[in-house]
Amino acid sequence: MKKNIDVLTLTATPIPRTLHMSLIGVRDISVIETPPEERYPVQTYVLEYNEFIIRDAILREMSRGGQVFLYTIELIQ
Repeated sequence: MKKNIDVLTLTATPIPRTLHMSLIGVRDISVIETPPEERYPVQTYVLEYNEFIIRDAILREMSRGGQVFLYTIELIQ
């Protein structure tokens, strides 16, 4: 191990190896228990692929300075 090296790992769920490393003392762990001020709630939608709806949602979010995560699955029939 080296000294004076900082590593920041962000995850929404504890990954088993990272959690194990923090429990045995190899890595430190910090838990953020309060959301940022004026935080918007996460909105999740499951619907058929529609380019117009997706485009509108992305433009609306980007116009307010937000972020977008788009996950699509192609079903093979």
